[in-house]
Amino acid sequence: MASGTALRSLAATEWASLTSRLSVASPTAEKWWGKIEAAYGETQRAYHTLEHIDELLVHIGRVSSGATPTHQWHNLDAILLATFFHDVVYDPRAGDNEEQSCAVLEAYAREADMPVGAEGRRPRAALVAAVAVLCTKSHSAEAPGSRGAGLPVEVVSSAGGVSSALVAELSEGELQDIRVFLDADMAILAAGRERYARYARQVAAEFSHLEVPAYRAGRGAFLDALVASGRPVFHTPAFAAENSKAMENMRWEAELLRA
Repeated sequence: MASGTALRSLAATEWASLTSRLSVASPTAEKWWGKIEAAYGETQRAYHTLEHIDELLVHIGRVSSGATPTHQWHNLDAILLATFFHDVVYDPRAGDNEEQSCAVLEAYAREADMPVGAEGRRPRAALVAAVAVLCTKSHSAEAPGSRGAGLPVEVVSSAGGVSSALVAELSEGELQDIRVFLDADMAILAAGRERYARYARQVAAEFSHLEVPAYRAGRGAFLDALVASGRPVFHTPAFAAENSKAMENMRWEAELLRA
């Protein structure tokens, strides 16, 4: 994998390209890149940093490249927008990071003249990105807002800008884009053992406010439950082949925690 400096350059380059395609004024794009860079550099973060964004960008590019792409994006700009904002608010002690992150996305969209709310025009990229950010709360493979998605019928950010009525506007192709995005967000679980071990240490660092025995017990129980459920981690053809590797990694970490 590329060095950290190269990866940061990838994120900055992707942001510049994305905002250019979305016709965002340069001062606004630069201002918000500064906000994004500062947010992902906060001291409480160890895994949810720009490195995670960079790795997610790599996965998003990978599934649609090569001789046999596994997914054709219907609204790639929306998915890229969601990538930059989905963890822009992250507090390991909080339970509303996704809603707060969506609110930041909505603030950006308003300033970039692409409002998401019920009033005014609703560019597809902002709408799809907002729903994608909210769906990272459940990482469901079901259609966002559906009964099986694990989300409330009213999918609402803290700013109140996204409701089930707007979710209903998404096409099946856009919903499938979101499903692939959710799988890509979890792709770290199928990483090589060295990277996965570093990921496990990073997650533990983010929960350093917990006593070590409590963290080990809780994290171990969480991993054991995922493995015992038999449910796949990944639900789209783009990532389905990685399920066995993810299960192997989670078993390894659970054993390590017990040891």
